[in-house]
Amino acid sequence: MSVGFFSIFVNILMLTGPLFMLQVYDRVLTSRSEATLVTLIGIVTFLFLMMGVLDHARGRVLARAGARLQAKLDSRVLRAILTRAIAPAERARPATGVRDLEAIQRFFSGSGPFAFFDAPWTPVFLCVLFMFHWLLGALAVFSGVLLLLIALLNQARTALPAPRAILEAQGLTVAAPGAKVPAVRGASFRLEPGQAAGIAGPSASGKSTLARALAGVWRPVGGSVRLDGAELEQYGQTLGQHIGYLPQEVVLFEGTVAENISRLSPTARDEDVIDAAKRTGAHKMILRLPGGYDFQVSAGGAALSGGQRQRIALARAFYGAPVLVVMDEPDSNLDAEGTMALSRAVEGHKKRGGAAVIVAHRHGAFAQCDQVYVMEAGRPVPATRRRKAPVRRLQAGPRKGRDALPPPATKRSRRYLSRRSSRSARRRAAATNRSPPRSRGSGASGPPPQRPRRRMRSRTQGTRARRAAPRSRG
Repeated sequence: MSVGFFSIFVNILMLTGPLFMLQVYDRVLTSRSEATLVTLIGIVTFLFLMMGVLDHARGRVLARAGARLQAKLDSRVLRAILTRAIAPAERARPATGVRDLEAIQRFFSGSGPFAFFDAPWTPVFLCVLFMFHWLLGALAVFSGVLLLLIALLNQARTALPAPRAILEAQGLTVAAPGAKVPAVRGASFRLEPGQAAGIAGPSASGKSTLARALAGVWRPVGGSVRLDGAELEQYGQTLGQHIGYLPQEVVLFEGTVAENISRLSPTARDEDVIDAAKRTGAHKMILRLPGGYDFQVSAGGAALSGGQRQRIALARAFYGAPVLVVMDEPDSNLDAEGTMALSRAVEGHKKRGGAAVIVAHRHGAFAQCDQVYVMEAGRPVPATRRRKAPVRRLQAGPRKGRDALPPPATKRSRRYLSRRSSRSARRRAAATNRSPPRSRGSGASGPPPQRPRRRMRSRTQGTRARRAAPRSRG
């Protein structure tokens, strides 16, 4: 109430300047009285001083109101952050509650709220101008409309068109909210349309931090991330239309499967939702759910398995045909069918001219990647033949460990193994002076006949003997 009360007098005092000029032209110039001019200057100075005091007073009132709001909500925001940190489904989201509350406090301390109290006085000023002369009022209306058109044209001119899939990171330094030490330091790489990059590395090496920065979730501390030459902040609210993001810990909203894929968009079309599901191979899986796309998902997706949640989130990342898709551990909960669907989705996205960034521990996720980087000291380093993790090994998958799979057997390999096993059996039998085991259907009884011992020669001795023997000439 006090801010509105001060705003009344501030806006009335705004007429001080025009009234002073009218009095100068009406009284001072006609009478040539210096005393009148000095008196008018003194009155105007006092009125401007009062306007400044009142404007400062209402600014202080708004600043104290913002500080009081922050002090009242500090404990509640902190309690909400700690409560959300316990829930696994909410843990992946950045804890920006305190920062958002500080932004609200700064808004109250600035000049933004003054517009709500000053805007109703615009018709009053126009009426005063029309009272002086209708040409002055018409000129004011025309000037206001012209300024509005110039602002709209400027906004339309600065609006960015649909970008191409050119991702470029230069000297990127990223730190998690509240962290003092950056997890990513000096990262630089470039992706062209139709390319996919894989990012590997041990745990806590900065892979997920880099993925969040590339998707625009976290702002970098230093450096820049550009999409088609423009920084991500320049796209504003339209950034989500151009970049699809699959977080490491999947979070589903309370609603239907279709609403989760469309990101709760009120203008979503069924064709776009189904197209995103088909691109990622989740269409048939969704149809098997009770109700299909109308299946009601609880908060966090408790009624779905981990693989189902991840495939729905993958379809959400590809919704709207974004030019860039950033995926963090996209195959952590997928089976063989889901992994193949992921590979086909990335392949189709590349054919359409898009770019993809895949962060994974399982190197099989890099099958469609054109470039593979390994995080070393917070920086993505290209994996080359000179390093321990070459590109082909990362794309083919791990060769050691529990997750390693044997290569598929061929006719040649089976024939080689059978020959090797029979040769080994004959050598063991000759070494122990026993014949190889006979088949059960031979009908032979009694101990097997003893064979004379044969002197075993090594492979090297046999090779030397063959070289020493004279060759017959035909």
